[in-house]
Amino acid sequence: MATLGIISAVVITSSLLLLRANDLDLAIATTTQNLRSAQLRSRGSDGDAQWGVFVGNGAITLFRGASFAARNSAYDETTDLASTITPSGLTEINFAKNTGLPISSGVVTLTHAVIGKKQLFINSLGLVDELTSGPTTFTSGRDATLVQSSPTTNFGTATQLEEYPRNNGYNKRASLWFNLSTIPSNAQIINATVQLYETQTYGVSRTVAVHRITQSWNETSVTWNTLSSGFATTPTASTTLVWDGSLSWDQWNVTADVAAMVAGSQPNYGWLIKDNQEDLSEAYWYFSSREGAHPPQLIVDYVVP
Repeated sequence: MATLGIISAVVITSSLLLLRANDLDLAIATTTQNLRSAQLRSRGSDGDAQWGVFVGNGAITLFRGASFAARNSAYDETTDLASTITPSGLTEINFAKNTGLPISSGVVTLTHAVIGKKQLFINSLGLVDELTSGPTTFTSGRDATLVQSSPTTNFGTATQLEEYPRNNGYNKRASLWFNLSTIPSNAQIINATVQLYETQTYGVSRTVAVHRITQSWNETSVTWNTLSSGFATTPTASTTLVWDGSLSWDQWNVTADVAAMVAGSQPNYGWLIKDNQEDLSEAYWYFSSREGAHPPQLIVDYVVP
C-alpha cells in the first residue's frame, strides 16, 4: 500500500507539472495568435482603425483603438490567462493602421509561478518569435587598468579595475573585453548591459562612462600609452554612480554596440571605462576585475530567428 501511495503521489505531481507547463505553452500560443490577428486587422484597416493586444493579469485582450486605455471596449476579444502566470515587459502592443507595423518593439515575458518564464520577441517589422536563446551572461575575457602616471606599465593581472579622475597626469581608466563568438551573427540583440561590481570608492556621486574601444589590445601588454586614444570619444553609455553605503553592481547599456559587434559592422575590441570629467575631484570608483571575486559581466538578451 505504501508503494502504491508513493507511485500515486509521483503520478499526481508529474501531472500537475505537465498541466502547469501546458498553461504556459497555451499562454504563449494565445498571445502569439492575438498579436498576429491585431497586426492583420491593422494592416487591413479593419473598422478604419488600428488594433492592439494587451496582456494583463488574468486575461489577454485583442482591442480596437490607438491604445488599450482609449479603446472601444465593445470590440474587445478576451482570452483567459491562467492566474499562475504573470505578464511583464512589453504588455501592450499596438500596430499602425495600413502598414501593420508595431508602434513599439520589445519582449513580452510570461512567468509561471512554478515552471519559470517564456518570452516572445516582437521586432520593428512586426515579426513575432519565441526567444530561443538568452539571456546569456559572459564573463570578461580580458581587462586591465590604465594608469596615466605609469604610462608604459601594464596592470593586466590586478584584482581591481581602477577608474580615478585625478587630472595633471594621474588619471586612471579601465579596459575590458568579452568573447561574443558564441552568439550567431544573425541573432537579434534585444538588450545588453555591462555590469561591474564595486570594490572600493571615494566620493558621493560621479558619472562614469563606457566608450567603445576602436583598436586591438592585449591584457598582458596594454598600457596607458597604447590605449590612450584608441576609443570612441562619444560614450556608448553613462551611468551616475551614487554611494549608498554598500558595495554593489553598476551597469551600462551597450545594446547598440553589441548588436553591431555581433553583426560584424563594428569590430569587437571591448570598452573603456572612464569618468565623464577627468577633473581634480579624486572621486574614484574601483571595480572587481576578472581576477577578483566578482568578475565583470556582460548580460545579453537575444533571439535567433
